[in-house]
Amino acid sequence: MPNYTQPQTEALAALKRLVSSGSEPEYAVRGLTDLCPYHKAEIHILKDTLEYVSRLRTDRHSTTASIASLSALMAKETGRALEQCRWAVECWAVAFEMITPEEMSAITESPATTMPATSLPDDSSVQYEMGCKYAQGIDVAQDYAEATRCFRRAADQGHAAAQYNLGLMYENGRGFVQSNRAAAEWYRKAADQGHSTAQYNLGRMYFSGRGVPQDDKLAVDWYRKAADQGDIDAPFSIARMHFSGRGVPRDDKMAVEWYRKAAKQGNAKAQCTLGWMYLSGRGIPQDDETAIEWFQQAADQNDAEAQYNLGWIHENGRGVAKDLNMAKYYYEQAAAAGNKMAAEWLRKSQN
Repeated sequence: MPNYTQPQTEALAALKRLVSSGSEPEYAVRGLTDLCPYHKAEIHILKDTLEYVSRLRTDRHSTTASIASLSALMAKETGRALEQCRWAVECWAVAFEMITPEEMSAITESPATTMPATSLPDDSSVQYEMGCKYAQGIDVAQDYAEATRCFRRAADQGHAAAQYNLGLMYENGRGFVQSNRAAAEWYRKAADQGHSTAQYNLGRMYFSGRGVPQDDKLAVDWYRKAADQGDIDAPFSIARMHFSGRGVPRDDKMAVEWYRKAAKQGNAKAQCTLGWMYLSGRGIPQDDETAIEWFQQAADQNDAEAQYNLGWIHENGRGVAKDLNMAKYYYEQAAAAGNKMAAEWLRKSQN
């Protein structure tokens, strides 16, 4: 084992226990505060190392090289001593069983290998564009770790789109250890600057209670902010809130209004639901013909539920003459798109 100080050894042992019990990195750091209350300096540097070890975990096949390069990168970006950075990164590597203590000893006993990070210009727009290229593999090899570094540099300068993309990276576990809490924090930074998709995503987080306390009213607030700026997903979500009475009073007429907004923007689910509202006369005067029009628009986008509804309409003669051949045609489309009720109808029709 490398020659660690007693505080470093105790912090590493506690970290391994927390990770082995299933704690996510962010919560493991919090747990260290309770287990090692007198080792604040060691805990602080382990916390600062989270971003770097997230990159390490995305590239397990070259762990040894990554420890050296990320330690050097961390030292360069934070101004910390290289030896401190190497210890912290190595601790996380051991905790996640990506490297054995024996392998770590070999690294520690060898001369430090410095692998400078790709230099980045100071322009946040250029940093953001580079992040997009690394994230999508455009003109460069796809590299989520490098993408997150570029996004982070731009985000720290207040670039809203970069902040939004960091939220996505955290939510999807790309370039970072997956963390809904961190995703929500970055979405909020971008949302506060008026980024409409970040506002919608933050609404989603509040709706589901992922990364933030569950709160329907705040979900509606953020959905509305996103909708006011033309986000195409927000109107449908607002409509569902009015339809179910979550975060707002239940109101079918308001639900119809928002479903219509989403439907006109091409949202197939909204088109199908609006068709159902017309078919059932809920929140709007009953109208079979208009229902069929909206179902057809959704069906043209391969919405299985709308295709099934058109099959049911032709089977039962609602707004059209009964036509089992047309019913079968739409049921076949719906079944091919995964609708189980349509598949069951076709099975029974063959008996």
